[in-house]
Amino acid sequence: MESLQTAMSFLAAPALACIALSTTFAWFGLHVLKREILFVDLSLAQLAALGATLALALGAEHDSLGSTLISLALVVFGSFLFAWLRMHSRQVSQEAVIGVIYVVAASLSVLLADGLPHGAEHLHSLLNGSVLWISWAVAGQIAVVAGLVLSLHWKFRDRIMSQTQKGQTSLEAPLAFSWWDVFFFSSLGIMVVLATPVAGVFLVFALLIIPAVCATLLTSGRQYMLGALLGAGACLFGLAMSYAMDLPAGGSIVCVLGLLFFASLTLSLSRR
Repeated sequence: MESLQTAMSFLAAPALACIALSTTFAWFGLHVLKREILFVDLSLAQLAALGATLALALGAEHDSLGSTLISLALVVFGSFLFAWLRMHSRQVSQEAVIGVIYVVAASLSVLLADGLPHGAEHLHSLLNGSVLWISWAVAGQIAVVAGLVLSLHWKFRDRIMSQTQKGQTSLEAPLAFSWWDVFFFSSLGIMVVLATPVAGVFLVFALLIIPAVCATLLTSGRQYMLGALLGAGACLFGLAMSYAMDLPAGGSIVCVLGLLFFASLTLSLSRR
């Protein structure tokens, strides 16, 4: 009993952070799937990682305010670029640009880290995260920001959904389309900046895409609720497995999400 209480106490802060991230990214994930820009989150996460690496190269402390601001600046730049490109999607493939930004940002991160002491460890941390060791202060910060972002998206859900479904058919001026896209990408970017140092690039991408895909495979209604529950459940199971088996938490959760995806795919195909 005492060991169970110790485990629950140790995992409480990571669980709070993971639940906040999974419920938020499930919402964004459904919109990303409808917009057919699956790798936008991976690209934004890599921009955030590049910002953290650049800050380290400039002498800033890891997870400092300066590091966060540099990451946020790069992510906001990417958000404006993606919003602008959506208005010109007939001329330029948005998914192609997202891929280019990802690979360039990843390569720049490697080049910067190569000249840093413990640069390899820094990159490993950015990719895999360290969610198991998160403090209550950081977990609380993520939960508060996630709550604010979800509240804003719920308030403007009709506008955002209209833009997601088909911005070109709206009666609003094109500039309004662009600003709603900026709002969407920037709020996603803020969550990515907060999540990447804690959860890592891989887990951030998995939480955005896999629960949303599972929900769309399993049901046509209440997809957000199902996606959020699946993501949160996978996080809690992955955290428990990581603690019990002394495994990396991020990789454990991603593997659980992967199993969840294949189970959902099998169930969906068996219904046909």
